[in-house]
Amino acid sequence: MKLPLAIALVLVMASFSFAGTCPAGASDCFLCGGNNGIPCARTDACMGYHDPNSGLDIACACPQGKPCACYCPYSQYGAQKDALTPSEDRCAGCVYGCSEDRSCITAKAEDIAAPNGPAEITAYEGEVLASNDGGSTWARVAPGMRVDYGYMLKTGTSGRMTIQLDDGCKVYMDPDTTLNTKELQRKNVSNLDVVIELLKGVIFSDVTKREGTKFELETGVSVTGVQGTQFSVSYDPATKESVTKAYEGSVSVTSASGTTRLSKNQMVTVTESGAGEVSSFTPTGANAPPSGGGGCGGAAILLSVLLLGAAAVRAG
Repeated sequence: MKLPLAIALVLVMASFSFAGTCPAGASDCFLCGGNNGIPCARTDACMGYHDPNSGLDIACACPQGKPCACYCPYSQYGAQKDALTPSEDRCAGCVYGCSEDRSCITAKAEDIAAPNGPAEITAYEGEVLASNDGGSTWARVAPGMRVDYGYMLKTGTSGRMTIQLDDGCKVYMDPDTTLNTKELQRKNVSNLDVVIELLKGVIFSDVTKREGTKFELETGVSVTGVQGTQFSVSYDPATKESVTKAYEGSVSVTSASGTTRLSKNQMVTVTESGAGEVSSFTPTGANAPPSGGGGCGGAAILLSVLLLGAAAVRAG
């Protein structure tokens, strides 16, 4: 049986790649990505494009004859697809899709990287994003990407990242963590003044011995300062509560109630009213370093080697 010419043309148009708008006759769903453009799908069962770097599935809505708009990850958008219009969805029209928290990805790593920045992203997995303008522009990070002061970094619900500073310090970010590099100031060739603002989540730091320089980690209720040690800080902006744990050396925690000093395997909880009682902990189980036991000096370095090695294999 011969198909009418109009239907045949629709099928042909739907099977070819295109760029920009959705051809007449195709549905409002299409597959994002592809080497030669964006092929239209003829069904609402969008599979989307799998981004190997972030591990996200990306799908887009494409009204006929109108510019295409991405919604990422599709697993989140799909449940709301019939309830939202592009004008209501702040992920509509994102240049490179959008993140788990529905922030637009509007740049590539190379667009915002600081080639001479004093910190390098040496390992990551899952969704990890960076911004160099206070959160207006976001990009997915890339191995070896360098950052400077004034950068925001955030991990998704399954994201993890290791940051190596040029003075030897390492910072490990747990899932669902956001930080701001308030200060990364070179004192000389090998020493830095470092101030990191933890906006939410958990950070583990492996800090080299300081000689005339500072390393501070701020939250909304505390400032943790060290002179060379391993420690973690968590912060929940909803409850305005932070917890600092010292794994090695000594740590000072300044809050509304003054300064509290911690020694190895001691911790303290801080709220808006100040610090609570210092208590001891055993660094195992729930109290193990966030990186799974080795801190930035152990498991995270192994993760770095594995991830960068895998990247090299893919590149080859």
